[in-house]
Amino acid sequence: MARRKNTKRIDPRYFLNETTHRDLNEQEMKISDLATRYGEIARDKHPVIMIGPNAFVRLRQLGPAGQKGVALDFSARPDMSSSSLEGSTAGDPTELLIKGITSLIRKGSNYGIEIPQTDTVKVVG
Repeated sequence: MARRKNTKRIDPRYFLNETTHRDLNEQEMKISDLATRYGEIARDKHPVIMIGPNAFVRLRQLGPAGQKGVALDFSARPDMSSSSLEGSTAGDPTELLIKGITSLIRKGSNYGIEIPQTDTVKVVG
């Protein structure tokens, strides 16, 4: 076999901390990307976001459509039946969503539901 001359080798140790997210499908996204992408996934209504196998959250409008304010609901079902209020705000809804999801991931065992420690969520409805 011929020996190749003048070839440069790249040491893979320099790239150990780099990751690719090619395996994420269109419905999955990183929690940190919700702030920039929430407008495009929430076209006409607030979608249901899955943070675990039996853990779902959704923003909803407070009061009539003319009033500002959103609430964050948590449920163990994707249809959001028997949901509980996690918080509400009159400010930025994506900020409430991100803070609510991260706090639910941390305290998920309080509801008796196993919520995995992850940085991705899935839009289910």
